Amino acid sequence: MFSLCREMIKTIVPMLGKFTHAEVNSVLLFISLLASEKSNREKLTHFDYILKQLVNILEQSPVAEARNLAANVLEALSREDVNKAVMGRELLRLLDYFSSVNDQCSDIRKNIWNLCVDCPANILMILKSVDTPLKLLHLSANRLNIAFPSMMVLMELAELEEGKRALMGAGAVVTLINMTREGTGDEEHCLSLMYQIQTCKGNNELFKTLAVSAEAEEVLLQNKEWGEMGREKARRMLEFIELAIRSLQSHLSSTKLYMHSSSSLS
Repeated sequence: MFSLCREMIKTIVPMLGKFTHAEVNSVLLFISLLASEKSNREKLTHFDYILKQLVNILEQSPVAEARNLAANVLEALSREDVNKAVMGRELLRLLDYFSSVNDQCSDIRKNIWNLCVDCPANILMILKSVDTPLKLLHLSANRLNIAFPSMMVLMELAELEEGKRALMGAGAVVTLINMTREGTGDEEHCLSLMYQIQTCKGNNELFKTLAVSAEAEEVLLQNKEWGEMGREKARRMLEFIELAIRSLQSHLSSTKLYMHSSSSLS
């Protein structure tokens, strides 16, 4: 069937911008039917302009049905591992769309998640975009309907040392502590992400400083209904942070003693 449609796709899809809303919906429905077949999904991504046109429709179409159909096709294509790197070319545009609208379409969320799971190339692309980790943190903290996929992408980022450093630089430690304190995010996911960031090589002291300044000890000591793994991560982070607190207290005591001695001598 696909071979019969190849020439039609090459002719029609690049011209979608000139069609009426009804005609666009008809073409998208047809592509959606093709994408529902696993054997067609890789073939469809060979047409670069299909991906660009689908994202254009998401960004520009005033018709909800067209946006939903475009999202449905993108989600279907993103299920195939072989398509992830190719579709990654449009990932930052999808993230921008995701972060700037109130679209509730679950296919967009699945699409972004699919493109980030087990695809280091796409994760590195996100890291190279200076403000994307910050956008994802903002989504996790302030848009509960899309917090879960945002948090999952952040956890993929935190698997890499570069990701841990980028998240720390974007203010993740303070944001996650506040989300846990205020109940604006899934607490166990916040704990897991904090725990991953804590393990960043060469930035242990920075993590301790940020955690202490955000009063993380108070949050981690709260009697939350965390699972066994969550409680264990909280316990380990408390031990880690308390070392910093004791070190700070010791430093303050030494400073006070020195100042007192200096005052007595004068």
